[in-house]
Amino acid sequence: MNDQQKKLLLAIGLLVIAVGCYIWFNRRGDGLSSSIKYVCVATGERFSIPRDDVNATPWINPKTKEYTLFPVVERDGKLYVHPRYGETLRTDPKISEVNKYVDTRTLEVRAEPESSRP
Repeated sequence: MNDQQKKLLLAIGLLVIAVGCYIWFNRRGDGLSSSIKYVCVATGERFSIPRDDVNATPWINPKTKEYTLFPVVERDGKLYVHPRYGETLRTDPKISEVNKYVDTRTLEVRAEPESSRP
């Protein structure tokens, strides 16, 4: 095998690796939904927002234009704010001031606002 053939094989190998990396890093997981479920901590309203449209949490409520949306997960038939955002719910003064629907201890989303509970 001469030097020119070695270089050609090396170039082909690098191209295969580059294409493989591109495909690997730009794929969607089989179980990964194209949207994320959110709850507004101020209104309790639920939203399903395309995954590619969101780049921060809390995210903006499309109706109120306030940053009050947090991602939720479902467990045992109940909705919970993702645990990663519990600290924000408890310590951010802007969020804790308007939060009426998420229990900051358990992160469970309530069906009705806290003020209407006995």
